[in-house]
Amino acid sequence: MKHLPNEWLGFVPCDCPNLPIDLVEKMEAAITPETEILVAHDGDHVQPVVTMMHRRIFDRLDAFLNAGERKIVLLYDRCNTQYVHFDGQESAFVNLNSPEELEKFGQLS
Repeated sequence: MKHLPNEWLGFVPCDCPNLPIDLVEKMEAAITPETEILVAHDGDHVQPVVTMMHRRIFDRLDAFLNAGERKIVLLYDRCNTQYVHFDGQESAFVNLNSPEELEKFGQLS
C-alpha cells in the first residue's frame, strides 16, 4: 500500500453485491484536510469494512497489525475517522455469506 501513487485507498467487502451507486462520490465529498479514515454508516449501523484510508495512516496500520490487532474499529479510534451516512440505504450493505442467503437475495432483487 505504501507504494500506491494515490493519497486514498478504498476497501469494500466482496460479499456486499448491492453497495450504493454513489458510494465513492459521497465518501470523497466527506473528506476534509484532517480526515484520515472514512467509514460508511447505514443509518443504524457502522459498516466497518466499507472504508477509505488516507496513506498517512499506513505506518499506524502496520504497527496496529504488527501488534496483533485485527479488530479494525480499534484502529478507527486511533485516527481522525469520519462516518459517512447512507441513511435509508440499509439494504445496500446486505452481506451474502451462504448459498441460502445468495438465493434469497436473488429472489428479492
